[in-house]
Formats: sequence, structure tokens, C-alpha cells
Amino acid sequence: MRKKQEEKCQQVYERYKKKLAKLSEDAFFVAGLMLYLSEGGKSNYAQISLSNTDSKIIKFFMQWLIHFFSVAKKKMKAELHLYENMDIKKEQKFWQKELGFRKNQFYKTQIRKLQKSSFSYKGSYRHGTCQIYLPGVERKRELMMAIQVFLDKYM
Repeated sequence: MRKKQEEKCQQVYERYKKKLAKLSEDAFFVAGLMLYLSEGGKSNYAQISLSNTDSKIIKFFMQWLIHFFSVAKKKMKAELHLYENMDIKKEQKFWQKELGFRKNQFYKTQIRKLQKSSFSYKGSYRHGTCQIYLPGVERKRELMMAIQVFLDKYM
């Protein structure tokens, strides 16, 4: 039964792989805007920040920033939010390897007490949460105005 499900998933994957191969640069740009609109920090006018528990989401957004804002990865920083029952050093190494960051690109790790009521699904805190930061008033203004134009067009 499981093999049959995996085969179906693979078929769907292949179908979307072909479809998404045709996407334009504009679609990539809009995908990053919408990701920031939903997951990005909006309160600080002088920095772009985005948090997620999924390293693929963080890496996608980093690539998006590099591609559309012409920034070097070394200009980005990260902060981890982990839980006291985790192997802190192991998780720090996980994120460092995943992001390709040097140790000095991480702010001090925030360690929180584990509260069962904080989680709505199993494994949600598997590697904790990573928040990436990119400083720059001009960059933040560019990003927020691009989002505003997109929303104005489609609202």
C-alpha cells in the first residue's frame, strides 16, 4: 500500500516538475514577495527578516534575496529559537550547515522552555525556528513597496 502511494506521489511530482520548469523570473519574484508577506517581519523598517521551522523555506528566501537584491550571503545573519530539551549544539550545527553560514553570522541562540500547548502538530519543533536578517533601510523599502504594488494591483 505504501509503495502505491509513493508511486502516485512521484507521478504528481513529475507532472508539477514539468509545469514549474516553465515559470518565469517574474513568477520567482512574486513567490518571494508572497513568502515575505506571509512569513516576514514587517515591524522593523531597517531590516528584512523571515522566520520558519523549515530550512528549505529559509534557503529559498535567501536565494531570492541574493538573486533580486544582489546581496552577498555573508551580509545575512541568523538567530535560532530552540527548546531546552533539544541538543542545542547539534541544532546549531544543523542550521549552520543548512544555511552555509559561518559561526559569526549567528546571533545568540534563544532557548525556550518547552510547553505542550505551544505545538499543534508532531515534529513542529524538530530543528527549532530560524530567523534570518538582512539589514538595510533601502532594501526594506523596495521590498515593502513591491508588495504594496502587487496587492494594489490584485485587490
